[in-house]
Amino acid sequence: PTWAFDAATRTPHEGCVGNPGETFALVRDLLALRRERAPLHRGDYVELWRPGGSGVPLYAFTRAVGAERVFVALTTGAVDKRIPLEDNPRLRRRFPDATLRDLLGRDDARAEIRGGSLHVVMPANGIAVFVLPEA
Repeated sequence: PTWAFDAATRTPHEGCVGNPGETFALVRDLLALRRERAPLHRGDYVELWRPGGSGVPLYAFTRAVGAERVFVALTTGAVDKRIPLEDNPRLRRRFPDATLRDLLGRDDARAEIRGGSLHVVMPANGIAVFVLPEA
């Protein structure tokens, strides 16, 4: 909406979910990441996890362009989930053990790769864009 573009009018409005200022900042940050990181707008896509009937409220995927790879996770509920990577035939590679870095800079989302699995820990209603440390 037009009121969202002016910080003075970016206050709670009827029908808004959450804090409009926080939502505006998140969308701004996500758009900047999309411009900066090729895998967020092109390249291969591999789904890692979706809720389905599992009861785990997590949607996770990875995208890559050349050697650059991102892992994206979105949650509706708190999550502490290990996702096997080596069993996924679409990945066709092994990943080194590493603590991933969240490009959004939030401390409440964590991910690491250990023993061929991606371990994601996130709060409810979270979003994270993770990269391997050297990226």
